[in-house]
Amino acid sequence: MPSDKNEEEGRDSMQTAPAPTAEEEDLVQLTGRVPKSLRRRVKMAAAALDMSAQDIQRRAIEEYLERHGL
Repeated sequence: MPSDKNEEEGRDSMQTAPAPTAEEEDLVQLTGRVPKSLRRRVKMAAAALDMSAQDIQRRAIEEYLERHGL
């Protein structure tokens, strides 16, 4: 039978791993309709910032959710 000290040490070493960051998570498709002009602006911004449109969209959604406490 393990001592209380061994049981406590076992619990301490069984800590859960941190949740993966957005960059580490598997990607899934999220679709929606936006005005043509907005799509064009996103594409132009992506080119100007040397980013993908997908990265801009993901950042915009993340910032929106954070701003609203969600």
